[in-house]
Amino acid sequence: MTVNQQWTIARTPPEGWPLDDDFAWTQAPIASPGTNQMLTRTIYLSLDPYQWGRRRSACPDGADIYFESVGGEVFEAVLPLLNRDSRITLCGMISQIGNTDGEDAYKRWRETGKPTFDKQATQVHGLAVRNFVADYQDRFLAEMADWINDSLVKYKEDLWMGLEAAPNAFRAMLQGGNFGKTLVAVGEDPTLNAVLEARRAGDNVFG
Repeated sequence: MTVNQQWTIARTPPEGWPLDDDFAWTQAPIASPGTNQMLTRTIYLSLDPYQWGRRRSACPDGADIYFESVGGEVFEAVLPLLNRDSRITLCGMISQIGNTDGEDAYKRWRETGKPTFDKQATQVHGLAVRNFVADYQDRFLAEMADWINDSLVKYKEDLWMGLEAAPNAFRAMLQGGNFGKTLVAVGEDPTLNAVLEARRAGDNVFG
């Protein structure tokens, strides 16, 4: 039997930094994919501050600007924090990608937010990056790929090994204990090469 391992939120976190008691390690059999579904294997976890910053204590004065890329519970947590004349840039709703209820996620998002939008005179704008795709995307991808391969553009990744390290990696990232994008390696990476290894060289700041 193949087992799926994951970290879950064990409780509603109090104010302050994440504690060990905020997370729970769980294991369960991997479910069989249904119709129009697929089973994937995770190689890296990507950690971002928004995953903790959505708590009310992170916005004691409310929010004037909100970049929406998650939707769902994150959006519902942000709604009470929106200030008068606030603005939202609507990029996407990654939390709704796996929904199978057949409903329009964007329509439901607007219906959920409408009472707050009307009360707070909140303006919602779509992300306009696509306005430039036709003119610049192909050129950007070609030039940037060459610049990265030639080390003219360099970026740093902060890699933690093993799913067990995820809570410590998350806590360190929130406290500024990372340099570069925080990743947790949980599987073998078939694309790993000397360039990637160089970007991950050195110890974690707090690791």
